[in-house]
Amino acid sequence: KEMLSRCEDEEIIQLRNKVKIKGKNKFKQKDIRYSETAHTRRLRNSLTAYNDLLAKTNITLDCEDNTVDLTRKKVYRIFSNGTWTEGGRFYGGFWIECKKELRPHILINGKPTKECDFSCMHMHLLYALECINYADKKEDAYTIEGYDRDLFKQLLLIALNSKNKHTGIMALITDDSNNLTLTDLEYIKTALDKFIKKHKPVSHLFFKELGTKLQYFDSLIAELVIENYTKKSIPILSVHDTFIIQEDLADDLIACMLNSFYSIVKFYYNSKGVLVHGMHSSYNS
Repeated sequence: KEMLSRCEDEEIIQLRNKVKIKGKNKFKQKDIRYSETAHTRRLRNSLTAYNDLLAKTNITLDCEDNTVDLTRKKVYRIFSNGTWTEGGRFYGGFWIECKKELRPHILINGKPTKECDFSCMHMHLLYALECINYADKKEDAYTIEGYDRDLFKQLLLIALNSKNKHTGIMALITDDSNNLTLTDLEYIKTALDKFIKKHKPVSHLFFKELGTKLQYFDSLIAELVIENYTKKSIPILSVHDTFIIQEDLADDLIACMLNSFYSIVKFYYNSKGVLVHGMHSSYNS
């Protein structure tokens, strides 16, 4: 039975696909209709329980900021490219879209909070696709001597979301928020080459437009974390690979995040004795 698309305010599980923008050689993601299945019902039931908990939770700021609508607490998920195995991240809550500087000021039921995040999440996921536990390297994915760490965060984004080096670099330079110009072209090219060299074991996965696939995996991890605390009636706020919780529960959250990560990113030897990963398991149903 096909379920008609509902308005965004109502439908919390959204499936989108690329459509060509009329008259332009560009695409955008647009809501599409999808068939209701046991999988979509499970996703919706899980997210409904989370939203019910958020609705009963007093989420405020300990500072004044009239740019934030504190009533925006309803969360939805968006899956991309017409498939349930791309995207899947959580959106909607004001804490997701507010300025990063405001997040330390969030109070949950009047209590101070702490933000815990996965460092270099997508790099860890890339290495996991090659059955390598990047944590064993005990290094920072974005640190290369002589360069600003934030530059390599941007370079990873273009490496994961572009078809080739040139289009990726040009997208980075033409983005007004980066304060870069064509005079920085050679500098960016050199930095990208160094980044590719540093991550040679996974460099063949760059420029394959894997961004939404990796988002799917990080959304599965977030889903496990959220479900864990929802079942305990403990409010937690997700910002993709970052989580905000009541300060005194931060240590418990970190343990939960690690358990959730290794529930999705797991390695084992198959029947032929070959080391494989479990990232394409039953979670893809």
